[in-house]
Amino acid sequence: AHRDLGLDPERNHDMMFLVKFDTVEDYKAYSTHPAHMEIMRTILLPILEPDDSPLSMSTVTHMVSFKLREGVSEETINELTAKCLSMKDSIPVVKEIQASSLGRVHRDLGLDPERNQHILLLVSFDDVEGYVNYASNLEHLSVVENFIRPATVPGSRSAMQFKW
Repeated sequence: AHRDLGLDPERNHDMMFLVKFDTVEDYKAYSTHPAHMEIMRTILLPILEPDDSPLSMSTVTHMVSFKLREGVSEETINELTAKCLSMKDSIPVVKEIQASSLGRVHRDLGLDPERNQHILLLVSFDDVEGYVNYASNLEHLSVVENFIRPATVPGSRSAMQFKW
């Protein structure tokens, strides 16, 4: 589990979990399994309020996801992906942009289309100041305005920053 650093409290979530599955069947089994549901009810839900425990990890990661607008072309998605990945080379504070082995931003498998996001981007920085610089960087803002916003559902952005 990753806790948000509180850098953008109006738009970010407090906590996110990353769970990796080998197959679609594994995901389906996990998502409906009684033990998973019990853990959610008895352990995870009660701890979703922030506490004052210090974070001691070293890299700040910005995790952001979006829903794509209906009918967005594969060409547009590829262009958006390329622009996101190019920020590693054009914004000096970006340490890494996490992408899949195909060199793409992570894309949802469509297993729960009503609730899931379609695109996930992980951007890493050396420190909080790196994220703050990135968030206001003109190249980043241009990518958001010219590539992300036109292709995504308004209000679908979900993000948090955490130490990894």
